[in-house]
Amino acid sequence: MAFDGYFISKLVNEIKPKILNKRVDKVFQDENYLQFKLQREYLTFTISGQMGMFYLSDDSINNLDYEFAKVLRKNLLGYRLRSINQVSLDRIVIFEFEGIDLIKGPVKRKLILEAYGRNFNLILTEANDIIISAYRLIHNLENKTILPNVKYEIDESDKLLLENNSTLHLDYEEIKNKYLGVSPLLGKYLQSKHINLDEIKINPVKNFDNNQFYWFNLFETENVKVYDSLSSLIGDLRVSKKVNKKPYEKFIKNESVKLQNKLIKLADDLKKHESNILLKNIADRIYSSALDLNTKASNFEGVTLDVNLTLNENAQKFYSQYKKAKSGLDYAQNEIEKTTLRLEVFDDLKETLEYLDSEEELKDFAEALTDYGYKLKTFKRKRKDEPNITKIDYLGSTILVGKNSKQNEYIFSKLAKNDDMWLHVKAGTGAHVIIKGEHTPKIIEKAAQYAAFYSSYKHSSNIPVDYTLVRYVTKVRKSETFKTTYTNYKTIYINEVSMEILTNH
Repeated sequence: MAFDGYFISKLVNEIKPKILNKRVDKVFQDENYLQFKLQREYLTFTISGQMGMFYLSDDSINNLDYEFAKVLRKNLLGYRLRSINQVSLDRIVIFEFEGIDLIKGPVKRKLILEAYGRNFNLILTEANDIIISAYRLIHNLENKTILPNVKYEIDESDKLLLENNSTLHLDYEEIKNKYLGVSPLLGKYLQSKHINLDEIKINPVKNFDNNQFYWFNLFETENVKVYDSLSSLIGDLRVSKKVNKKPYEKFIKNESVKLQNKLIKLADDLKKHESNILLKNIADRIYSSALDLNTKASNFEGVTLDVNLTLNENAQKFYSQYKKAKSGLDYAQNEIEKTTLRLEVFDDLKETLEYLDSEEELKDFAEALTDYGYKLKTFKRKRKDEPNITKIDYLGSTILVGKNSKQNEYIFSKLAKNDDMWLHVKAGTGAHVIIKGEHTPKIIEKAAQYAAFYSSYKHSSNIPVDYTLVRYVTKVRKSETFKTTYTNYKTIYINEVSMEILTNH
């Protein structure tokens, strides 16, 4: 997907002349779309799958009478769409409506689209007060709660605009991290091109090789479809069913916060123990000072003493604190190491969850999550010795895909042999993939597609996947999740992947 700031800018310019100043006659909503009938035009928003996209469609959708649509009807029916403005080149678009309220008189209300993929939201406001949002309990990118009667503030990005749209001397990381409105797809293209984006003509294209699309043809393939408008391109995209990841996201976040707080406490304990270790030296000096050990004092060599205790009792107290600190120091250091490793586990789990898109994958993920305290509620946990491994028969070989740590370890430790081929994305979180049988270049490419698809690089392009024989792969022993190191490997680069590409065999 490449619904970035530049794409949105072109789309706004395309639809503006067709719907500005038109009246809202109807509002429809189903599980995938929200739609406004503006006289004879249908302004449609995708609210499932590739969320946040908007376009002009030819037909109306069925209305399932959702609460969000009811409130929009109450507040916008009969109003006219007066302006559509994108915030800089960000993925925020403001639709401003103007109408007459029977009590307030002339009123302006805004429907604000935050087109941030899974962080998508549609927010209706009046005088910057939130009336309703499509997703009430989510947080936007700056962690500000989106709730009714709360002031809405735009989270403007601190990224820069490309100067004169020139990309000379810029590398991919700089383009991606510093400049606004640039998707990874466009960033990869700009990395090797010196172009002015303002001079490129709109030519909407969909790439059938990987299901990617953009407002001009930047694909190095002839297997594309050209559209006469951006709206017709978006309307041709398939909406996939939205899956609910919130319970798992909440669990991972809560556990991570607990571990972070534990590390803070352990660091304080460690500092205290390191300080108390030095008390032995003070006690030794008290005994070697030739002072009367039965006397009481408030200070010894600048160290504060307990005036209710003798020098001997203070020294014994310091020895006792030293012994506790010595054992406590070892304990704190071990706990810090264990807690840090466990926090890394939850960081990996968070990344893994990002690229899971189906209910079946989430069930497997939830099963693996039970090892870290998550409680299953809606389905029975599988037996530990029966992980749900994905198996693909391809050109006479079998490709095994592990989609979580437990499955990865199972296929590597139980199913793989030394002469099988092993694959994994380079320097990223993702599935471990095994090829059993022949591993010709074509079979390796297909297996690498699976490794790329089930990885944190899923939505990138030119994804590096390393492959080597299982004999050259070694499990990292001091790790709570299944991790490996490997040698004698080669790297294959996979373009953007989709489920259609994976199953095309």
